[in-house]
Amino acid sequence: MQITFENILWIIGVLAVAGLVVYTVYSYAPRLIMNKDYTVTDMNVYIESNLRWARFFFTIKNTGNVPITEVKVELYEGGTKRIYGWNNIPDINGGESRSVNDWRLQSSGNLYAGKVYTVRVIVRFIDGDWKSKVMQVVLQPY
Repeated sequence: MQITFENILWIIGVLAVAGLVVYTVYSYAPRLIMNKDYTVTDMNVYIESNLRWARFFFTIKNTGNVPITEVKVELYEGGTKRIYGWNNIPDINGGESRSVNDWRLQSSGNLYAGKVYTVRVIVRFIDGDWKSKVMQVVLQPY
């Protein structure tokens, strides 16, 4: 068998395509198996007697496999944002849960016990992506 210029070009072309396939698999496969999700349970929000401070109690569980590095909470009355606060917590790894007990945040206006408010819980994952969940809560007196 003679090695011709054409055979050498075919060998180089096949190796280049094989290298491209291997590079693509190693570059994108980890992103395909990353799962970024969480649940929030036992959300209770209490209002102090001065009507300006709210206390948040909830449990957050990382149901994915990407660690959570930050948790933010927003409380809305109608369309108006009343409370915004964040908490740099120790990383919550996949499958772990963390209780947030007595997270005290000040409101931009009076809040009233017995009213329904919208709470948005936002988390930041270790790779910088954000995800949020919205729920309705009834404020309770503290």
